[in-house]
Amino acid sequence: MMANLPSVFDASEKNHINMSEQFYFKNQTGLKEIHYFVRKFEFNDSVIIRMKHYNYTITKGYEEMCMMEFAFLDSIGSQAIQLEVLPVLGRFSLICNEDIYRSVRYPRIDPEYYYEFVIIFSNIDILVFHNEVHIINMKNCSNRITDINRFKHSSYDVLKFEAVVEIQTTTSRIPGNWHIVKPISLNQKIILDYFPGTKNIITIVVGDRNGIPAITVTIDYIKGILYTKRDIVDDENIQCINFRNSQQFKQPMLGRIEIGVFTYRFKVDMKVEKSGLKSHMEGCMIYGHHLCPYDIEQTIIDAKSDAVFFAHYIETA
Repeated sequence: MMANLPSVFDASEKNHINMSEQFYFKNQTGLKEIHYFVRKFEFNDSVIIRMKHYNYTITKGYEEMCMMEFAFLDSIGSQAIQLEVLPVLGRFSLICNEDIYRSVRYPRIDPEYYYEFVIIFSNIDILVFHNEVHIINMKNCSNRITDINRFKHSSYDVLKFEAVVEIQTTTSRIPGNWHIVKPISLNQKIILDYFPGTKNIITIVVGDRNGIPAITVTIDYIKGILYTKRDIVDDENIQCINFRNSQQFKQPMLGRIEIGVFTYRFKVDMKVEKSGLKSHMEGCMIYGHHLCPYDIEQTIIDAKSDAVFFAHYIETA
């Protein structure tokens, strides 16, 4: 029932949203297209789309007419990329043009009639995730990303449709060189959202203005181990989290790392599971460091080319 479905608004992420780039739709159905202008996209931008509906109407032989779609357009209204959901057929599609598209059938959704998508517009791929699990990617249209400055929405034959579209803030976008020059003050943490790609080994170095590391976090997707290493203090990597038996290791899903800075310690947390709408984090404390915590001013990320780091936030730990 619609009353039992979750809200399309995620209260846990409200501090990460620019309200001027959050768009809400309710009970808008029919073939009418609604256009919205947004800032011009850049590589590593991302969009979150959450939607739900009560049910749908079916006309035999016209199952494809029951649909929900979100298309991203350039300044003259030409389509760059489109996400299409066909609930009767149980199919998601990513469409570049009539001749270039990718489709995937999805199993029964829990909760039923509720969908959460993340689209990452990276410079090598456009990637789509449903409930944080990677479902589709497309290279063909990535050259159109920086042309996008609007989107349109339409739906047909879905009952009590409701949706929200959230455009990633410019301040949270991770630079293309994966080098974030921002101070992390005492009792703050940096949050990094990413897709690990295939069997990657990712390193994240948090250090001072001169690039001297305070702590290095290594996420080994071959072994399923997260390690930490404090410069000068540790001679080798120290195991922090074993995530080999987790969803994060077994499925191609979005990742999140949080590194907190305190007076005498660091705290590292990693998202290891996504159950329904709830994420489960695991972490460890690392006591003692050689730098004054007020000196930490940059974060440097390294990984193979199929990994994508797309968003970061600095907030109270």
